[in-house]
Amino acid sequence: MRVSLWLLPPQHNALSFKWIMDHPERFGALYPLSNAYPHITLATIESNSSLEDSVQRLRNAVQKIGKSTIQIEFESIDTKHEYLRSCFLRVKRTPELTKLMCMTNKALGTRREPPDFPCQPIFYVPTQRFPEREWVVRILKQTIEPRLSEFSYDVSCMAIVVCDGDCNDWKVVEYIPLVCFLASSDP
Repeated sequence: MRVSLWLLPPQHNALSFKWIMDHPERFGALYPLSNAYPHITLATIESNSSLEDSVQRLRNAVQKIGKSTIQIEFESIDTKHEYLRSCFLRVKRTPELTKLMCMTNKALGTRREPPDFPCQPIFYVPTQRFPEREWVVRILKQTIEPRLSEFSYDVSCMAIVVCDGDCNDWKVVEYIPLVCFLASSDP
């Protein structure tokens, strides 16, 4: 079983992403493409333990890392030869995001280094549709990539998600709202 901790955009930003994700034909896709709710995976636990144990482990990690919001900015639209990174937004790796990823790994007791780059999936494109994937990414690079700054957001909440099977079957188990700390003008 795979249970993940996701960073989620505010609803109004999610709708902008869904406008892209729910209509791949606008970007040259011949057939519908799979996608999940807009998210950035912060951590994934692959475990044979119960769902409740995995969820509690992620809850405990969130308690250790805190619940303050973080800003997300995007660098580019990219593709890799793996299904879960077949068409994605490359997230700018800021010191704050790197620190959050490291704190999450430490809280979970893993020794993994954070990924070279975090990402937010747009579409999941099967390998057998590789030429179509390349075409869709090329169109997205021409039409959406020049406007990536418009898609930046402050993470509004985290979600604990069961990510077994097809992405259309993934289930959110729990939403965890985050707190935005505003700078005070008082000395």
